[in-house]
Amino acid sequence: MKTGSATLVALLAMAVLATVAHGSLVSVARAVKAKAAAAGLGDGPRRRRATPNAGTYAQRYYVNDTFFDGTGPVFLCMGGETPLYDAVAITGSYHCGFMVEVLARNHSALILALEHRFYGASMPRPDLSVDSLKLLTTPQALADMASFVKYASTKFGLTSANKWVTFGGSYPGMMAAWSRLFYPELIHASVASSAPVQAQVEFTGYLDVVAASMAAPIVGGSAECVDVLKAGYAAVGEMLAGSAAQRAQLASEFGVCSGAASSLDDKANWVVFTESLGGLLPVQENDPACTTPVCDIASVCSTALQVVKSGGKPYDAIASINAIANAGQCLNVSYTGEMAALMDTHPDPNSVNAIMRSWTWQTCTEYGYYQVCNPDSDCISVSSPHLNDIESYLVQCKQAFGVSPAETYAAANASNARTGGWNPHSSNILWVNGAIDPWHALSINKPVNGMPAIYVPGASHHFWTHPPLPTDQQPIVAARLAIAAQLQQWL
Repeated sequence: MKTGSATLVALLAMAVLATVAHGSLVSVARAVKAKAAAAGLGDGPRRRRATPNAGTYAQRYYVNDTFFDGTGPVFLCMGGETPLYDAVAITGSYHCGFMVEVLARNHSALILALEHRFYGASMPRPDLSVDSLKLLTTPQALADMASFVKYASTKFGLTSANKWVTFGGSYPGMMAAWSRLFYPELIHASVASSAPVQAQVEFTGYLDVVAASMAAPIVGGSAECVDVLKAGYAAVGEMLAGSAAQRAQLASEFGVCSGAASSLDDKANWVVFTESLGGLLPVQENDPACTTPVCDIASVCSTALQVVKSGGKPYDAIASINAIANAGQCLNVSYTGEMAALMDTHPDPNSVNAIMRSWTWQTCTEYGYYQVCNPDSDCISVSSPHLNDIESYLVQCKQAFGVSPAETYAAANASNARTGGWNPHSSNILWVNGAIDPWHALSINKPVNGMPAIYVPGASHHFWTHPPLPTDQQPIVAARLAIAAQLQQWL
């Protein structure tokens, strides 16, 4: 085993431009922005020229051979809907931290990380036009992975004794699972964390789980907190649908950016406004060890209940949480601006706009995942007026890509038919999910068809994949031990 510094290289493999026939996870835009910020964009992805005329393109990957002794397995961190950067192979970042810092060391593994096509430097085409994005499909990305496995095996002198294991969380977790499902001759095992493998266009379960998580005592939530928040959001909805004077009050008290583009008198901006306020509930990324105000479920509930106990109304609680979260920055609710960013076909490949357009394309043509707040659901955000409905998402698919609602529903059905959705038939895939994470509603939370599963109490979105910290709670530590034990058995 090497004890020196890692051989860390950002390299470019040649991937086939179209290796299989192409077919036809939040507001998508706002969810992508949050994830992009968490991923640390701008940490140095390099540009290179695509070569579509040759039928191949340059795909970026990283190598870390610090622990590799030549006989160990290969641990592949699957890229997803953000660019990769060097930290993913050094610390593993959020998706592969436990793998890099603990599992790879224990197994003397070679660490590789592969960037997903159309994110970051791995661009099969030089733009994000609809014609180019037809090459952005999950089957294509999985075929890239298969091509890369063969390429890397030759480049690094690997043999059949070096077993490949894929890792990832969220969409990369889906990629990890499906790499084993579709290419079992190449991938020996997979650890799929918080992987929403069931495509679903109208995803009411997301905000239903948000409500349940905000009420969960294990993370500092309570039924009383949910009651206050729900009443506060309802009051916001009543004012929004009320008079111009009430909307002016909302704009003032919630710090809406000035100017006509963000005016609440423009109904197109209402959905952006209400979804922004819904995003104040930090359930998906809940971290009980965070220290900034309103950074987790416990601190949001504490703030809301304190406002009410001090004589304020539920509406005041929402306004207070918003003021703390935005820290003096105005709230941009321009629907026109959001759509202009989504329809930009030539953004910087490492920018939020590029991520937003590529991932929204995938939701429109493969998965849906639209987190609606319907009046008959458990959603505690603004449901009246009913703004965050399925039409508010599907219209974006039509405007940005010319994809009809019928095509989006058909695509989601086709994805489930191809992968099995909640009922895949494979082996050596470990499914890991957190009880607090809204995405567990579309994942696999108990053993299925002989494949094991771990359901982690109090855990948010693939929290156990993060680099281990002394502040990690016992269920996270226990989940990591169970993952390590299962991997030991397979290897």
